[in-house]
Amino acid sequence: MKAYCGFLMSTLSGLLLAGGCGSGGSDCSGLNNPCSSEGQLRCSAGLEAVERCTRQDGCLVWQTSQDCASSGQVCVDSGDGLTCGENCSDDCPGQGRSRCLNDTVQTCAQGTDGCLHWIDDEDCSASGQTCTDDGQQARCSGGCTPDCTSAGDSRCHDNVVQTCSDDGSGCLLWTDDEDCSASGKTCNDDNAQAVCVEGCSSNCPQAGDSRCQGFVLQLCSDVGAGCLQWTDSSDCLDDGLSCHQVDASTAECSSCEPPDIGCNQDEHCVMLTEYVFGCLPAGPGAAGDDCSSSDCGPGLQCFDFDDGYRCRVLCSNTSDCDEQSHCIWPWLETTEDWGICRPGCDPIRQTGCNQDEACYFEDPDVGSTLCWTAGNLEEGATCSMSDLCAPGLDCILEPDSNPFEYYCRAYCDPEHPCTGGQTCTALPPGMPLQKVCH
Repeated sequence: MKAYCGFLMSTLSGLLLAGGCGSGGSDCSGLNNPCSSEGQLRCSAGLEAVERCTRQDGCLVWQTSQDCASSGQVCVDSGDGLTCGENCSDDCPGQGRSRCLNDTVQTCAQGTDGCLHWIDDEDCSASGQTCTDDGQQARCSGGCTPDCTSAGDSRCHDNVVQTCSDDGSGCLLWTDDEDCSASGKTCNDDNAQAVCVEGCSSNCPQAGDSRCQGFVLQLCSDVGAGCLQWTDSSDCLDDGLSCHQVDASTAECSSCEPPDIGCNQDEHCVMLTEYVFGCLPAGPGAAGDDCSSSDCGPGLQCFDFDDGYRCRVLCSNTSDCDEQSHCIWPWLETTEDWGICRPGCDPIRQTGCNQDEACYFEDPDVGSTLCWTAGNLEEGATCSMSDLCAPGLDCILEPDSNPFEYYCRAYCDPEHPCTGGQTCTALPPGMPLQKVCH
């Protein structure tokens, strides 16, 4: 069974102590454990018992309903309510998330014990495919990286006419169509379509020039008799790089660094595929603009936070975001240097909330935050759903604890480093969008 402790989630308002008293004129002030709704259940702070809101002497107070500790169990949410059960822990970050394990798609789902586990969903190899994960969803694919964009397009490649064709799985690839050398002709793609022509017709301006064709770096080469043709030099993606057009006559395999380091003035640095950053022409989109049909401007990335694709600010520290947003790290498992600004109050700077409130992560699996009545527990203190941490801290499950143990941990980023020999790391494990000191 999964131990019940839903810190600061949307159901918290129904679980926090309200200090209510019963009717009948009884003096309920000064009680240490008052409650507000008769019959309501909760787990005790240490999960050692199920407690029920009971009327006693005219007042509503929490009383032990089931003693779990006496049987070596803990308070759990069985799905049908709170009860005593065996302790377990999640081994995946959130229901519905997916990943690749070799060539198998696995989905995070609730097991019979009430905890979240990775469940085999689809064996891609059974259909001759491979499992690919773009950082947001794992799926079976033909293992193909498209190298052209529009079916029917043509080009010259080493004096061969190539056509952009669907390989049958929806993947567009350049395929050889006609070898012009076989008829003593030369391939020419100066116009809309590549064709074989009599004699030599150069299709690039000067030997040694270079250009990008997707991720492929091409060189302008003399193929004989002074005929200059574009020829493939290297596929930058093979080295985890993108192809960047430095100027009109020079291209190179390279990687940029967000926000736009290594890009031209009219370009921006974006994640292209499989965590490869590359320069692309910048669009007109400003922060917050819809980018479903046009690209974003410099320093921005088109990203969907379940509110549609919008231009988001890239961040390395929370100060890169405005006071109504915060920095999360969706690519933390691959790059620790760059994240993206998500709307919502900021748990590190404690901005975006009222004076008597604090900002906490609502759901670390997606990086959402909310404002809630501020707690006062210091860093390192044990905490629970009713004993909240001070602003800048959050109640975090201690890895591998059994039964569960929760402690107040400080949020961190490069501008807010950890002290006392602690490191800034993703906790709970498998939830890479928030970082705390541990």
